Amino acid sequence: MYPDARPGLVSDNGSQFVGIQFKGYIADCGFEHRRPSVCYPQSNGTMKRQFRTTKEELRQRSIIDVDDFTEQISNVINDDNTKRYHSAPGYVTPLDVVQGREDRIKHQRREILDEAQGRRKQKKHKYSNKACHEITSIFNLDNLF
Repeated sequence: MYPDARPGLVSDNGSQFVGIQFKGYIADCGFEHRRPSVCYPQSNGTMKRQFRTTKEELRQRSIIDVDDFTEQISNVINDDNTKRYHSAPGYVTPLDVVQGREDRIKHQRREILDEAQGRRKQKKHKYSNKACHEITSIFNLDNLF
């Protein structure tokens, strides 16, 4: 699907992520290690939020062994990227953004909202006319004029 894509790890600039052993491990796994700019704390907050979400999801699952743990992490991250809506890109999944479906999804949502709003206006107009007719008949206002 993405032939040039390489799996990557995004981490903060903590000492555990800059050591020679860690760099060797990442290279052996074929990962690309990306770290945020030191002067850009927002990205560090994004990572911390992702870690928190991943931990919350993992706590709800039964983990049998290390292999199962690895598979569960993969499942959590996959679900996060393909099923969970993210607020930053406008409540679409990251996969939708990468595949260019973001604008189409937002347009479809807007159409649905506009149709619903039109139906509500029609219903409100219908009931307001009905209420006006009932008030007229209750107080017999037709005979006043």
